[in-house]
Amino acid sequence: MDMNKGELKTFAKAMETEEFRDMLGDYVNEISDPKHKPEMQEYLRQMERQGDLPAGTKLIRPRPGYCIKTTIKKMVSEKTKSFFD
Repeated sequence: MDMNKGELKTFAKAMETEEFRDMLGDYVNEISDPKHKPEMQEYLRQMERQGDLPAGTKLIRPRPGYCIKTTIKKMVSEKTKSFFD
C-alpha cells in the first residue's frame, strides 16, 4: 500500500511530535510482543472472514526463511528543506 504525498506529509509532520512518536513506539512494542501474536492473528483472520479488509488488500503470511526489504524515497530536499523537491 502506497501513501500519497498528502498522507506522507501528514505522517512526517506527526513524527515531529514527541507524543505521536511515543504512541507509535508503544504500538510497535505491543504488536512486537510474542504474547499478543495469537490474538492479532485471530483478529486478522476474523476481518478476512467477514470481508472487513479494505478492497484489494491481501494479507501476507510470512514463513521462516523469507525476508522483506523495503525502501523509502527521500522525503525532504537537503537543498530547500521542503518536501518532494
